[in-house]
Amino acid sequence: MELVERGSHGGLLSCKGFAIFFRYKKMSGRFSRTIYVGNLPADIRESKVEDLFYKYGRILDVELKIPPRPPCYCFVEVVLLLHLISATYGAR
Repeated sequence: MELVERGSHGGLLSCKGFAIFFRYKKMSGRFSRTIYVGNLPADIRESKVEDLFYKYGRILDVELKIPPRPPCYCFVEVVLLLHLISATYGAR
């Protein structure tokens, strides 16, 4: 996983060709636990998304979106986004 961009409102990660966006909630002063994963192939399955993220912490939910035309995308809710961010910085 590679950090592509980081700003005051969140950041963008790249993992095996997928785009992962996490955002910062200014009102609560915390990062959202839900991340956006884009650029997914048309044949993606929920189990494949879980396989990509399980090593970074417990997954609460995967909401897969398969539009009529690719690319597909999903929202992944994790228990602690900090685990995902820490893993990203550690991989650099």
